[in-house]
Amino acid sequence: MKTNFIWLFSLCFIFTAQAQISAKEKQALLQIYNTTNGKSWTNCWDLQQDPSNWYGITVKENHVTEIDLSMNDLEGRLPEDFDNFEALEVLNLGFNKLEGELPQSIHSLKSLKRLELFMNRFSGPLPGSYSRLENLEVLSLYSNNLIGEIPIEITGLAKLKELQLNSNELTGNIPSEIGNLSKLEVLRLYDNKLIGSLPSSVKKLKALQEINVAHNTLFGILSDEFINLPELEYVFLNNNNFQGDFTLIASQLSDEVVFDYKDMGKKKDIGLANTD
Repeated sequence: MKTNFIWLFSLCFIFTAQAQISAKEKQALLQIYNTTNGKSWTNCWDLQQDPSNWYGITVKENHVTEIDLSMNDLEGRLPEDFDNFEALEVLNLGFNKLEGELPQSIHSLKSLKRLELFMNRFSGPLPGSYSRLENLEVLSLYSNNLIGEIPIEITGLAKLKELQLNSNELTGNIPSEIGNLSKLEVLRLYDNKLIGSLPSSVKKLKALQEINVAHNTLFGILSDEFINLPELEYVFLNNNNFQGDFTLIASQLSDEVVFDYKDMGKKKDIGLANTD
């Protein structure tokens, strides 16, 4: 009996030890807590407990794999300690009050699949270094105060399925290389200050289900950009300066495709209702 008890105790100890994250990952979590007013979060952490029990934290095989603190009243600036998360797959800090520039260190998260920092107060440019997130599938940064151009480097994210940069202050052209995002399903760039034409390479996005570039200052003649996209369901072009035979384009699309091209050349101040 005593032998069995010792064996069970040892097994329990080993299991508990295996659940521990590294000191540097714990410190990185504490940095997020300290710099974003953790004591005032809606769901606060009990720092006496193991990090695997902290709200919004998922731990697998001794590593933090998910941080989901969305709608949790975070405020302030994010630290530059994200390179300590070796296996992080999801970072969701949406619907908070975070500000400042986007942390450069995020680009080191080689396992990251979802980066969701929407509905905050982030400012400054979108770092081109985020193109190093080779496993990224969702880049959702909408409804912030981001400025500057969309980095061409972002079009190198081979696994990207959703690019949501809408409702910012982005300027310049949509990169002509956008067609390189062969797995892209959702492209939302509406409610920015983008200019120029819609790249013809859009017709290469065979997985595209939705494209929304409404409420910008885009122009140019449209013809067959959307006709041969088999998965297409939604096209929002309204409040731009496009030209073309839109009735003809609409007739060449499936009856199930929502095609909105109203108010061309009559850009309004109010934005399209958020479709997220």
